[in-house]
Amino acid sequence: MRKKRQLQNFLPIFIIVILTLIAWYRISFQSFSGEGWSYFEKRLAVFDEGGRLMTKDVFFAADSFARLLFPFIIPIFQDNISAYMTFFLFLFILLIVSFYVLVWKITNNKIIGFLATVFWGVNYLGFFTNLAVGQVQFFISRIPNLIPLFAAFYFYVKRNYFLSFGLYFLSIFMSRFGVPLLSLFIFYTVMDILLEQKKLRKIVEGVLFLTPFFLASVLLLNGNQIMAIADNRNFLDFLIHYPNFLELLKKIFFQLTVVTFPFFILQQLGVVKFLITIWSDVFSNSQTIVFGLTPLVVIVYLAATIYVFRKGEKLRKLVFSFLFSSIFCLLVNIYHERMDIFTSWDTDRYFYLPLIGVSFFWATFLFLLLYQKSIFKRLIFLGLVVFWLFFNIKMNFMAFAEVQPRFTASLATIAYVKSLSTDLPDNSLVVLPREMIFHGQEFIERFYGRDKKIKFMTTGDPAWENNQIVILSKFDPEKVSILKYDYNKNKVVDITDEYLNLKP
Repeated sequence: MRKKRQLQNFLPIFIIVILTLIAWYRISFQSFSGEGWSYFEKRLAVFDEGGRLMTKDVFFAADSFARLLFPFIIPIFQDNISAYMTFFLFLFILLIVSFYVLVWKITNNKIIGFLATVFWGVNYLGFFTNLAVGQVQFFISRIPNLIPLFAAFYFYVKRNYFLSFGLYFLSIFMSRFGVPLLSLFIFYTVMDILLEQKKLRKIVEGVLFLTPFFLASVLLLNGNQIMAIADNRNFLDFLIHYPNFLELLKKIFFQLTVVTFPFFILQQLGVVKFLITIWSDVFSNSQTIVFGLTPLVVIVYLAATIYVFRKGEKLRKLVFSFLFSSIFCLLVNIYHERMDIFTSWDTDRYFYLPLIGVSFFWATFLFLLLYQKSIFKRLIFLGLVVFWLFFNIKMNFMAFAEVQPRFTASLATIAYVKSLSTDLPDNSLVVLPREMIFHGQEFIERFYGRDKKIKFMTTGDPAWENNQIVILSKFDPEKVSILKYDYNKNKVVDITDEYLNLKP
């Protein structure tokens, strides 16, 4: 009996890991891109030359975990890009499993936990730009911190407030981007009071328990770089003085429509074409989808909310806490103004937080509606899961194929420079292909040029583009190598001869 129970507990986790790997395994074959190389740069160092931790730089950083992580993994992984990417994939799988455990334990329902995890973890819309475009800073500074945050919420539900606060503080210290999920704790407390009809003493207790969470959030956000994103505006002031309340609601429902009815699925089903045909004289294409579906979204959420309220009495507090938290996260997106709300219907890194609650809400609703003894309903339930997995994994594969060439170019460049570096004389100049951009220069220099004092630049660096002649005049022609990645030949080629004639 014990072995059977262990198997029942392990099997959903095993399936989730397999599905996550199927959806995201190609990350291991990618590389860093753009600012993803930043954590190899000296400007983000958290240890001084004497090896001492620069406490202030870490404590007031928005990405403390990432800054502390790289000094420890760089000596281990060195220049092995595949090792870094596989490590990040492992962290993501750990996060997805932690979300499953959270939902399973607080609902005491493996099916809801499994479905919510599938909806969230195998989600092109919410994660592709965080995970799979080489901008590693988006992942490492925003995602792993959710592991202790999920644990914090679990212990909050179980009323172990001391441990919950410690884990919450750890989470937001790792990354300030998790602070919007404080709303999950707040709404759970409010739902607990409203639905359980708590007495005044319990209300006071709820406020007292939440106070340390508020104070910790304010402490870590105060004077932090993340506040610069919102131009140091006070959130409450933003709400009070927002010029048009209906416009605010419209922006919230726009995002809710996008995360509920993903554009890429609607497009494949022909819904987008249908809506454009109907509304083409009224709205632009981007607005067509939104304004054509928003009334439906409102109706669907109202109907689903009523159904969950009636059928899921034991789950009400959790369902509405997660849903309202998601709506709050959508509001925070508007506050930060880091996305063009009315054109962001494709994958966007700011959707990963709102999708936590949306995934939980629909997982619970579908379980209550369809996961019954009726074989027909269970087949529909299974069909919806397969439908979701198919379209999201298909979209992932298409997007992976689209971005992979530049990662192949980056990896080929690193391999080429590594083999070239052993033969380069001191004080050489190596101009890298533009795919590395200037952020990648310091990675190359760290591993292949420091001992020989080799100067690295990229053809996409403005300093190179604007001063080629001056720069080349400072080097012996025999010590110059200018590289380019040839996509037709799928290899790095030396184009030094094409540039040397620029030298006066």
